[in-house]
Amino acid sequence: MGSALIRRKVIVTIDTLRVTDLDVAFRIERDLKPEPSTAEIDLYNLTPDHRKQLQELPEDARVTLEAGYESGTSVLFRGDLTSAVTMRDGTDLVTRVIAGDGSAARRTARVSQSFAPNTPLPSVMGAITDAMGVDTGNVADIARAVLDGGRRLLEGGLTLSGNAASELTRLTRSSGLEWSVQDGRLQLLREGRALDGTAVLLSPDTGLIDAPELDDKGQLRARTLIIPDLFPGRRVQVASEFVTGLFRVERAAYTGETNGEEWTIEIDAKPEAIA
Repeated sequence: MGSALIRRKVIVTIDTLRVTDLDVAFRIERDLKPEPSTAEIDLYNLTPDHRKQLQELPEDARVTLEAGYESGTSVLFRGDLTSAVTMRDGTDLVTRVIAGDGSAARRTARVSQSFAPNTPLPSVMGAITDAMGVDTGNVADIARAVLDGGRRLLEGGLTLSGNAASELTRLTRSSGLEWSVQDGRLQLLREGRALDGTAVLLSPDTGLIDAPELDDKGQLRARTLIIPDLFPGRRVQVASEFVTGLFRVERAAYTGETNGEEWTIEIDAKPEAIA
């Protein structure tokens, strides 16, 4: 096991409150579906002032959780606060924070706008992401690399009207794309394809735990230690005794405890589609 994967570190930021030196436990679910990713974060023994501060925050307060090691961390979750409730667990006071990635914006966001023929796709996507309150993410890269700027898709013009997320689904499906929100940013993928870039190596030497499993459809399930920048949409290269190959991560479930045993990612992945 690499020496970099030791000495756990967690940073939780909720609005202006930053927690770095308390016990923290978290459970985060992220996938490639349009529905919001979710996070459940337990903060142990906050001060009375900090507990009061959290309870008074609005639902759209920003929540970020970074985790990893003293050698480096990455963002595992960035989203909107749903609730913060304090309960007693033995001698501890535990404040449970529930959050969703883009959930507040997607519940209510609507868009109503018309676009002239040959409008570049990033302009159309920008109107939707503005309404949803998320960053445009990799829209420009995908439009340039895959869709010739998107102009061919909009030769006859386009009108968007209704729920922003539904309109985004309609537009991406017609373009051969999939969308999700990852860390507050729109992520576009070609159907069945992973993000461009170097694959994350999953092997016993890089944090792979136990033997990965393949089902009868060739879909992978594996557990690793928390590895930086391993999230849905990433390409992974599995190098184990019985399973090898390139896969696209479809789902990642992160479980961590600064004062406990768990510090893992469970992933579901599919063989990457061939261009």
